[in-house]
Amino acid sequence: MKLQDWFRIISRPRGRLWVAPTVGALAAVVLAGVTLGVDTVVEWRDLPVPVFKGEADTARSVLGAIATAAATLIALIFNVIAVVIQLSSQQYSPRALSLLVQDRPSYWTIGVFVATFTYALTVMLSLRLTIAEEDREALASLAVTVAFVMAVVSLGAFAAYSNHIIHTTRVSSIVKLISDKTRLTIAQYYTEPYVDAPEAATPSGPADVVIDSPREGAFSDWNDRDLSEAAARYECTIVVLPTLGAFVPADAPLLELRGGRPPGVEQHVSITSQRTFERDVAYGMRLLVDVATRGLATGANDATTAVQAIDQLHDLLRRLVTRALPRVHVLKVEGQPRVWLHMSTWEDLLHLAVDEIRQDGSDSLQVVRRLRSMLDDLAGVAPASRRPSIEHQLELLDTAVAESFTDERVRQFARQPDARGLGF
Repeated sequence: MKLQDWFRIISRPRGRLWVAPTVGALAAVVLAGVTLGVDTVVEWRDLPVPVFKGEADTARSVLGAIATAAATLIALIFNVIAVVIQLSSQQYSPRALSLLVQDRPSYWTIGVFVATFTYALTVMLSLRLTIAEEDREALASLAVTVAFVMAVVSLGAFAAYSNHIIHTTRVSSIVKLISDKTRLTIAQYYTEPYVDAPEAATPSGPADVVIDSPREGAFSDWNDRDLSEAAARYECTIVVLPTLGAFVPADAPLLELRGGRPPGVEQHVSITSQRTFERDVAYGMRLLVDVATRGLATGANDATTAVQAIDQLHDLLRRLVTRALPRVHVLKVEGQPRVWLHMSTWEDLLHLAVDEIRQDGSDSLQVVRRLRSMLDDLAGVAPASRRPSIEHQLELLDTAVAESFTDERVRQFARQPDARGLGF
């Protein structure tokens, strides 16, 4: 499997909360069977080992308490997750929910609790079925001891998860998580250096076949190999009509074919319910802009949060300004163009990163000074052909400052670049 295929699997939105609890429950049943089996052949009372050596009634009480505590922790952790998701969506962005839903520690913490509950319940049920009333001695010393150990592990997992969720939901952590995923996308798919060359053009003339989208959703990914091989095998060219990340209505034009028609070719293009980080660097930047504008909203008035988002946007734009960002991405087979895809350009990404933040934060000294610092730095490292777009943003920023601040002394102060905002 190629590296990009692994990345696609890892980055795909989760939502499969049942996986970890199911694995935990199955593992607990197997472990209960093993420990109960060992207890039937080992006489623990004669061995100097630290295992449970009480009576069966005591064992049932211990197991019942452990099962009850595990069930309580499961309910509590679901409540914590629900509250965190609600507060985060209000404070940062509803689109940031996908990151919290994919939080693996949440999944596996629930899995540990479910495993503990299932194990205690299984052993307790086995005790009730196998221990006769006249035999009051414990027959499950190792099984009860393991249940106690799992209970302690569950408490440790809850403490660790509490610390994790507190740190994860801080604005700096959310912003860092978004930017890290976007940086991974850049490292995977935007590796070619920028070359000042004419843009590739899509095939002209009417298409032989237009294939409509089988469902509504966002154009989020495609399979390089399968699309290219299908086009080469049927000696055709394929143009994917929507831009990466764009919403596609059901039955709207999706592909243009010239030449042959590969069967099922539309299956090599991913239409998902929401945008993802797969290839779509603009999606990560969109989330950062959402966090910044939410911080600049009248009710929040948190310019420092916007500055934190600008910090990460600065890093992403600095990585992209020297890399190839063609409007049309071309897949070739043996040197012959076969597939054309529409992408976000440098100008698109710069507008995305700056325009809304400039409009919403034009009256914030922190924001305008931090934006100027970012744009000045980008202008210093950008190729010559990309500097005009940055200079245009600087002109728009000057206009916004002139309109927002009437005192000339404040205007002069607002026009000074500051990498920390007002972080003296």
